[in-house]
Amino acid sequence: MLSLAIFMPMLTVISACDITGDQEEGSTDGATNGGSPTEPTESSVSEPKPRLTPDTRAKASPLKVTVPKGTHSVEDPILAWHDYNVYPADNAIVLQGAAKGPIGDHTHATVWLTGVHSYEHDNGPSHLEAVIVYEVDCDDCPGDETTTAIISSAKATATKPASLLSVSSMTIADVDKDGQFEVVAEAEFLPCCAGDAQRKPYGERIVLEVQGPRITRSRE
Repeated sequence: MLSLAIFMPMLTVISACDITGDQEEGSTDGATNGGSPTEPTESSVSEPKPRLTPDTRAKASPLKVTVPKGTHSVEDPILAWHDYNVYPADNAIVLQGAAKGPIGDHTHATVWLTGVHSYEHDNGPSHLEAVIVYEVDCDDCPGDETTTAIISSAKATATKPASLLSVSSMTIADVDKDGQFEVVAEAEFLPCCAGDAQRKPYGERIVLEVQGPRITRSRE
């Protein structure tokens, strides 16, 4: 994976690139048929709706991607972002990437990590997604396939989800020494829910395995 410094035998590359009331109306009755004007009526005023505390949106960190020397390279993630247009709703940002080379059972692949939020909510929380583009060899194929996967915090539950804050680094490494490369990310999450005194950010190391179109989190 890419990193901002050079480590042997890993090549680390760092880049500073960041991908990306109710209206009150008073009514007054006027004179009717020449009669005297009535007293002004009280306007109907709705109580203002309570403003919800905005959820924390994931923010991009300096790119820190580390990849094995000689087999992988670090690419500009913005180029991949525009080339493949994975998020046409413009509801995501690049957090780390892109790394190019053998990934999982793919000989030629490109991978990057994104923070994605619902396009329906301006201040909605972010979740982590991994994106991989890999070559396919068949006459009727477009030449490559793109797949994404939502990666949740291991501490999150259905009733108490965790929102993504950042991903500080991404590394390509053969973690289990089986000859295939995994994607390793250092991510930070914020647990649910607002008002909880124990709601403090925490870090997680995430290892992703890739087999065909499937991206899954490894059980370490």
